[in-house]
Amino acid sequence: IYALAVTLFELLTLRTPFQCGTFVARAAVAKERPPHAPHYYNREVPRALSRLIMRALSPKPRKRFANGAQFARMLWEFLDG
Repeated sequence: IYALAVTLFELLTLRTPFQCGTFVARAAVAKERPPHAPHYYNREVPRALSRLIMRALSPKPRKRFANGAQFARMLWEFLDG
């Protein structure tokens, strides 16, 4: 779920959620705080989609989606609008 959210973030913003030198540094920062929302970097990203991605990128796993099916369902609901 987290990796999919990172991929979506990168596709929508053309950058990684955390701009650190190494993977280890990015992982450490990701455990401490969430990144800026995709909408912050690309104003064309709908806020509802940005919120879904941010939920999946929460540094606290219990605040993320319970499973991939739930995340997929929420993404489909967004797309159905």
